[in-house]
Amino acid sequence: MHRYKRSIRHLLPAALSLGVLTFAQSPQANNSVKIKDEEGKNVPNPKIELIHANDNSKSKKGDGDSNGDFVPANLDDGDYKVCVNMPGTMYINPCQWKKNPPTVNVKNGKLPGNFSVTAERGVTFKIHVNDQFGSLIPGPGKPQASSLNTQVTSEASFPFPMRLVRRNARGFDYELTVPFDSDMDLSLRGAPVFLSINNGAKSDASKSGAAAKLRVPKGTIPNVLRVDVHEPVK
Repeated sequence: MHRYKRSIRHLLPAALSLGVLTFAQSPQANNSVKIKDEEGKNVPNPKIELIHANDNSKSKKGDGDSNGDFVPANLDDGDYKVCVNMPGTMYINPCQWKKNPPTVNVKNGKLPGNFSVTAERGVTFKIHVNDQFGSLIPGPGKPQASSLNTQVTSEASFPFPMRLVRRNARGFDYELTVPFDSDMDLSLRGAPVFLSINNGAKSDASKSGAAAKLRVPKGTIPNVLRVDVHEPVK
């Protein structure tokens, strides 16, 4: 009996050590997605969605932890798009902006080991609408200003209305966070005025509107795009 107790005590430290090692393993061992920034640093508290390529009911979404790790439960096999959505930050959601967002293949319910995705920072794209005649500003005889729908459409065909950040007697300023190196379309329409972009040809904003192709090369800061409001449509 005495020897039996000694053998239990002899095994106990090894068992405890094994338990500690298991607990200290990286979350990657628990089938997780890690989100990093472009410098390789962990992105804390990301919002992540794994969209199944063939069956949306198998998609998973949730919040990552402070180390940038997201552990989805009960993954089905197949290919998934990896979407990182962080509203209110400079990070863009690749599934809304890119034709080819990051993807991952799940086999036997498991993600690849040490699987990580880089969260891409965008850049602030700005437009100044030069309303030189006050056509869009309320005044005598026009108590309500005509609205101008200013929108960027991503290469993944998602529409993003631009934010109106400033309005004064000289016009309007809009902003939107957009990705680098991605094809985008800008459109301005809705108001009964003629518009031109960067002194280009006039177009009727009440019909086709003014339009432009956009692409911000990596490593550059975009200039403020100028849109001129001309005489109202008659």
